[in-house]
Amino acid sequence: MNLIGDPWIPVIFRDGQHRLVSLQEAFEQGDEVCDLVVTPPQRVALMRLLLCITHAALDGPADEDDWRECKVRIPPDSLRYLGERTQKFDLFGPTPFLQVPSLTPTHNATLDKLDLGLAAGNNSTLFDQDACPAGRDHDSAWIALHLLTFQCFSPGGTIGETVWAGQKTGRNSEHAPCLESSALLTIIRGDSLLETVWKNLVTRRLTGGSQWGTPVWDLDTSSGVSEVERQMASTVLGRLVPVSRAVLLEAGKRSLTLANGVAFPKYPQARDTMACIIKRGDGEQRYLGINLNKHPWRELSGILRFGQAGTQGGAYALGHLVSGCDAPVDIWVGGVVAGKSGRAVDAAEWNFHVPAGIIGAPALLAYGNEIAYADRGEAAIREAVKTYRHALNADYSGDLRSAATHYWSTLDAHRGMLLNLVNEGADLGPWQQQVWRSMQDAYAFACPHETPRQIQAYAAGQQRLRIRRKAEETEPKRAKRGRRKEVTNEQE
Repeated sequence: MNLIGDPWIPVIFRDGQHRLVSLQEAFEQGDEVCDLVVTPPQRVALMRLLLCITHAALDGPADEDDWRECKVRIPPDSLRYLGERTQKFDLFGPTPFLQVPSLTPTHNATLDKLDLGLAAGNNSTLFDQDACPAGRDHDSAWIALHLLTFQCFSPGGTIGETVWAGQKTGRNSEHAPCLESSALLTIIRGDSLLETVWKNLVTRRLTGGSQWGTPVWDLDTSSGVSEVERQMASTVLGRLVPVSRAVLLEAGKRSLTLANGVAFPKYPQARDTMACIIKRGDGEQRYLGINLNKHPWRELSGILRFGQAGTQGGAYALGHLVSGCDAPVDIWVGGVVAGKSGRAVDAAEWNFHVPAGIIGAPALLAYGNEIAYADRGEAAIREAVKTYRHALNADYSGDLRSAATHYWSTLDAHRGMLLNLVNEGADLGPWQQQVWRSMQDAYAFACPHETPRQIQAYAAGQQRLRIRRKAEETEPKRAKRGRRKEVTNEQE
């Protein structure tokens, strides 16, 4: 099985045909491939592989000018690059892909372990009840796709121990780079696979002081984990396709050797090019993580904000949109959620069709302000529900949750309104009126008002809502009067 010439990547073509393609076909027919047909973690892993190959083949791009002109060079240069490294993309053999041939075999895990959704070893049985000690049969295409994904998203914890080039691998492992902080990862989508790869390339200038590095398949893994770690752990190309686990496969077997691999430094020592950095209330910067209870449209002001290397902001590739973006942009965000125990518990993805007018600091600031306005609406609902329940001398914890869920579910359905208003630079009054209606609906949903006592308690809570709304309406007027006063003082 050779990943360059043998089919293993699930795609869909413009004519609707759905089949597996090889790396060679992916680059040769990239204009005809509409999209990958994969799970969220597989999408991230495959895109990172295609990007790493392209970056290495182009040895760049160096800057924005180079990026604009490099699209036509991607297929021929990448195919030439792969043609010079055929043996390094064999799944089995002397230099197996994403594996460590100098690993001492222990056969301590089944192939099922490569799929985070299958029950195997410590993997959860939530989505799978067919685990067996000997494991299941998997073809080479399945193994290639899941090995790549596993290296990107493998959860940390206790792991089997073996010897890598005379050095023990250790019993404890860290999360793979793509699972750190359950990061919400961003991919700009194009009309074809080739365009998607091109749009997500990062330039050497965009990555600032980060070392460019060398892909793992061009490193000598027989030198030991310490040397491999030194050469790739903090580099751009090394982190794109990591070897977070030391793996050794054998053709025809259901088992594999699995041990700890390279330890990749966490943020802020190193940053993932697809992740978004936000600032917490305490001023600490961190990755924006997936919150399964919070739709990421509420985080778009952070996701779409372009930040230079070392600063808060979205994925590096968004820098291409800052200059001259005059058409709507398709943005994919997603990843894998890690639980408190360290295990991967779920995968998620979302797609956004973003108007061109919102790509920019002023529009994103306005968008973020309106999300903050909606957040204050949730706080007002919680106060009203507490007032209602205090009047009834009853517990309100369940009502708070149901009110908040109903409130954001309603606003989720109207998020397009906010995007369009901000994009057009229009008055945001209609959005704020919708927020107010959603607040009232959520409060009415969570607080029954049928008996006289309930009606009296309901009126008390509703009064609390009106007080908060009046305060919201008064605050902009105070701010406006304050600005007028500052101008008058300056004139005097």
